[in-house]
Amino acid sequence: MQSSTPVNPIRLFSVLALSVALLLAGCGDDNTASDDNTASSSQPASSSEPASGSATASGSASGSESASSSEPASGSASASAPADESESASAPAAAEPVEVAVGVPFGIVQIAALGGVAEAPALDGLAEVTTVSITNPDELRTGFATGELDAAIMPANVAAILFNRDVDVRLVGVVDAQLLQVLGPAGAGWSELDGATVHIPFPGDIADVTFRQLAADNGVDVDSLNLMYGTSLPDLVAAAATGDVTHAVLPQHFAAAAVGQAMAGGHDLVPIIDLQEAWATSTGGGRLPQIAVVASGALVADHPQVVAGLQTASAAAVDRAANDPAVATELAAATGLPDPLVGAVLPSLDLAYRSVPDARSDLDLMLAALLADAPDSLAGTLPDDAFFAG
Repeated sequence: MQSSTPVNPIRLFSVLALSVALLLAGCGDDNTASDDNTASSSQPASSSEPASGSATASGSASGSESASSSEPASGSASASAPADESESASAPAAAEPVEVAVGVPFGIVQIAALGGVAEAPALDGLAEVTTVSITNPDELRTGFATGELDAAIMPANVAAILFNRDVDVRLVGVVDAQLLQVLGPAGAGWSELDGATVHIPFPGDIADVTFRQLAADNGVDVDSLNLMYGTSLPDLVAAAATGDVTHAVLPQHFAAAAVGQAMAGGHDLVPIIDLQEAWATSTGGGRLPQIAVVASGALVADHPQVVAGLQTASAAAVDRAANDPAVATELAAATGLPDPLVGAVLPSLDLAYRSVPDARSDLDLMLAALLADAPDSLAGTLPDDAFFAG
């Protein structure tokens, strides 16, 4: 059994948070043991003891003794030996499990979907999986470019950028979540954002582009906004505790942590806009398909059964996270986050897994919006159909 690399919450807490554990049994030992037993059964007996001769009567080395014997049982056993050996020699060898490295950034959704994939039953006998803790987007980029990663979970636009820059990556599934929240004073809405300072973690990512598009759709003068970009989600959460943040766009679980710290410090900061709901209202689309499960093109082409197992494992993990209350405690242990925080956030995420065909129309809608508003967020073009491999 291949176990996953432990997640280090301190090292990973700085990553882009776009966020169960299932069990994967390794394979090969039973087949090896069976082959060894077959091989040993065909070895000639070195003893001339009658009991030994009887025990090895079906072996090829004892065939001459059996042929000269008038015992029907001995002759029958000897005659069947060559056929057994021939069948064994012609039987196809069992395929070796494929070694697969899966990149998992820090976050509730990410770890819920793929954190336990190294022990997923859907991959039993197909792959020996190692999960790799991802601390920043560059590790995803270099991991696929160098072949060190075979699969991962990442923002859908990051996957599209990699594909458009000739990195060997394909989108094989989507994890939906009510992830992005606009935080502000209680009772505020879109109209209160005109001229406001709004903190956003990263420029040009889905949260940034989606927020600006939806703000414009809802009557906000985007040019009047003072958009403050950072590079650290934990720093933005910490700023909320001091009252330095009046408005912010944050993904869960960081949004919940910021609200909790602000309240503890006596500051008015609550969720005021759910960007997923605003997206559906503005575009007429379904859910915002911002989180992608991806695999390398080589894995898709050479080991489709492993990719199918990865899709099944991810779908099962997401379904369990959405429906099994015990998962909250498991995720708290895996992430190092407080159990009450995870328990409060997980149900609100409304997690769901969609295949690429099911999510394709929403993917096309979102990617077209990103290209129109921020071409750099897709490396200047829409990915072609080869990108979609689900």
